Amino acid sequence: MKFRTYPFLAIVLLLLALQSACKKKPSIAASTCKTQLHGYTVSFDSLYSGGPLRGCSHIVINTTNGRAGIKGAFNGYMTIFSPSAFNPSDNCYYVFGRVDNSGPLCLYKINEDGTTTVLQMPPVNSCSGSLVYNGATKALYTIINGSIAKITPGTSSVSVQSVAKATHLSSISGESGITADSTTGNMYYLTYDETPGFPYTTYIERCRPGDTVTSVIGSYSSMDHNPIQQLHFNTNDKMMYGLEDDFGSGYNFLKIDPSSGAISTIVNMHIIYPNWYSATIDQCANRYIISTVSSVNSYAGILYQLSMEGKPLQIDTTATFYTGLAD
Repeated sequence: MKFRTYPFLAIVLLLLALQSACKKKPSIAASTCKTQLHGYTVSFDSLYSGGPLRGCSHIVINTTNGRAGIKGAFNGYMTIFSPSAFNPSDNCYYVFGRVDNSGPLCLYKINEDGTTTVLQMPPVNSCSGSLVYNGATKALYTIINGSIAKITPGTSSVSVQSVAKATHLSSISGESGITADSTTGNMYYLTYDETPGFPYTTYIERCRPGDTVTSVIGSYSSMDHNPIQQLHFNTNDKMMYGLEDDFGSGYNFLKIDPSSGAISTIVNMHIIYPNWYSATIDQCANRYIISTVSSVNSYAGILYQLSMEGKPLQIDTTATFYTGLAD
């Protein structure tokens, strides 16, 4: 009996073999998260003096073990709660402060090598003290005189451009912060009704690229002007997360839907000391990271890494308190 050959079958088998040979396992390096966050520390004396913070050091935090490497030292009167920003466009860390306690507001620029440049700000009536880097527009933003403002660092000073007025003009706390969706460029922050009395009405406002006035996406009642603090946008699930002081019952870890303003409590925690904390989101590892102190009058710090469901994934003790966290 003769067997017939099928040339096309041989070709198909050859192509399949080549396809299999060309398949490679995913590169470990390509999928490895960048496990570094930026912040700063302060001297022990200034930490519990009750006054402004001096004797600061810019740090880079390795989230795999909670350790921090000092990049450079700088002196300034800083706002301990205000979120700071890292600008990947120039690889510099930025934080607001004052050279003198009663002096004008300045922007501190810390380079990769630790060199610090103090940039003069134009006169402003009020500034939230918080910063955000918007990855979509590749620019830094803050809230000045009731408006979202784009700030552009120069060699010795900063230019400020008003972008959009807040719908509800108020003193916006740096504790709440301003956060950005690096994909759409939308920015979010909190305002409140200045009418005296309890409860206060807090508004979640959104600024889209091109807006001249921000829009309200949600509101709620609270016994405090700024109950939601350390607000951060998570690029992984397109939700916002923050902390809410529950007035004696700890802090609530919150999720906020930016499309509707709906707020849901994920978990109540008793891990944060009200006077000392800072937070950010590790976008690569998809973790909400909280820095606080181990106890009142303690110099030691604690770095908590939470899943977005509020489960503690890692807890590291640190030599001192890390603040001004920026991803």
